[in-house]
Amino acid sequence: MLLGVLDIGSTTAQLLVVDTDRDTPPLPTHTIKRQTLLGDAFTRDGSIDAAGVDRLVSAVTETVNAARELGVRRLCVVVTAAVRDATNREKVLAKLERETGVRPSYLAGEDE
Repeated sequence: MLLGVLDIGSTTAQLLVVDTDRDTPPLPTHTIKRQTLLGDAFTRDGSIDAAGVDRLVSAVTETVNAARELGVRRLCVVVTAAVRDATNREKVLAKLERETGVRPSYLAGEDE
């Protein structure tokens, strides 16, 4: 069975796909990266600007579609501090869910 982890960070959205066949150790099969460039998208109030959100949605759309095309059965999607700490985090996560069909989770800073 193919499992995927999509790590959405300040620079890229990176998808790692792993084959979890029962008879072998988990083996990576694919890695796909798309630029988010969120580091350049913050406003003075700590929110991600519209262009940054658009890049984010595009990167996540491309990687989620790739996961589906590859036959990934389970996909774990997480955002890092760039989205977690943004003042408009909830709006960004809601837009990602509406436009990509996935709702990313995030870890507390000390767990990340």
